[in-house]
Amino acid sequence: MKKEIIFLTFREFYREGGGSLRIKGMLNALVEAKQNITIFANAKPHDFSEKVNIIPLEMIFTDKERQVFLFLMGLFPIFIVKLFLYKKLKNLELFCIQHNLQNKQIIFSEYLDNAIGYYLQKQRLIGSCINDIHGMAVNEFKYKKSYSLQENIINKIKYIIAIKLDKKVFNFVDGFIFASKGMQNYFYKQYPNIKNKNNTIVPYLLGDSAVKQTVDEVLKIKIIQKYKLTKKEKIIFFAGAFKDIGGVLDLVDSFIQVTKQKNDIKLFLIGMGENIEIIKEKIKINHLKDKVILAGTIDYKDLRTYQDIADIIVCPDRQNIFSNFIFHLKYLDSLMSNKIVINGNFKSVLEINKNEKLSINFEPSDTDSLAEKIMYSLDNLEDLNQKYKNNRNSTSKFFTYNNYIADLVKNTNFYGNVNE
Repeated sequence: MKKEIIFLTFREFYREGGGSLRIKGMLNALVEAKQNITIFANAKPHDFSEKVNIIPLEMIFTDKERQVFLFLMGLFPIFIVKLFLYKKLKNLELFCIQHNLQNKQIIFSEYLDNAIGYYLQKQRLIGSCINDIHGMAVNEFKYKKSYSLQENIINKIKYIIAIKLDKKVFNFVDGFIFASKGMQNYFYKQYPNIKNKNNTIVPYLLGDSAVKQTVDEVLKIKIIQKYKLTKKEKIIFFAGAFKDIGGVLDLVDSFIQVTKQKNDIKLFLIGMGENIEIIKEKIKINHLKDKVILAGTIDYKDLRTYQDIADIIVCPDRQNIFSNFIFHLKYLDSLMSNKIVINGNFKSVLEINKNEKLSINFEPSDTDSLAEKIMYSLDNLEDLNQKYKNNRNSTSKFFTYNNYIADLVKNTNFYGNVNE
């Protein structure tokens, strides 16, 4: 029997990222599987399939409010949290009552949402809380580089708070959607009592928007003209967040090594983040102004076109627990380009990339290894392009939410009314 599946997220969908693409991909696949889907969100109709019932939250957590909420939730009882964020949380409570969520099962989609789900269930404002666990804040704080004593202390505090908050959430809420079997097993070891909860696995996959992307030839010409690219130059390409765990600094350092042996190459970087000033300094010190392009952020819908100017796409993530559990969305996006892709040899990637059938592996956090694989790719462009020419077809066939979402419907009890 078809029932209603309800999601709630405070994600602002004008900010494209892995989280928003996961939510969109999952919900759009669910409605294609003939499910009734409702989402409470700060979203517009064009963000989802027209079959998704969108109920506006009309409530935004600012970055400061988000930080305060997560900090307080990790360290203090709920009555303390309410003292500091009384108006915001009172509005949220009234919203739940207005929409009769007290007996509803709600799926919460991201890190902030997961903590809010815990809060609402504790307050008995929802009937049941299911958290989609597709990221690990503890992991990011653990592997974040520290460039000063002050940063190191702040990062350590965040790490401790994230552990305390995870402990509260995992031991209380009713179930979880994990992004991989490895991630599920990891949290089963951390919190053994969650094994008997309402759990399932939905990997990090591509949504229909990625599959439908095509190259905009007019935009491509504009990009080539804007950045004065020539056919003689080979383009090494990265698109993602400029943060420590993402490895963009390793990529810049590896590129510097390669420039000592190769002349006609450029590094094309798309994104922004905490490492941007360090990257600019490296460019200045190594006199690479004409070799490195900082293109800023772009719309996700244009990614396929930007990828098409590349010869080699690099996913330089550093060694960390999370990447061994899941393959990143940017890896799948890169495979969709039909270009040569270099990615870390994480356990998650090796499971689908046997004998490098999809991409070239390097040793994560090893700039020498990455530089070596970039050199190898440059020296064997023709053969490697032939090898990977069908990546788009195989990726869109096997790694989309439409291929996995039936399991979410079939093997779980994720439905709106907890008493049904």
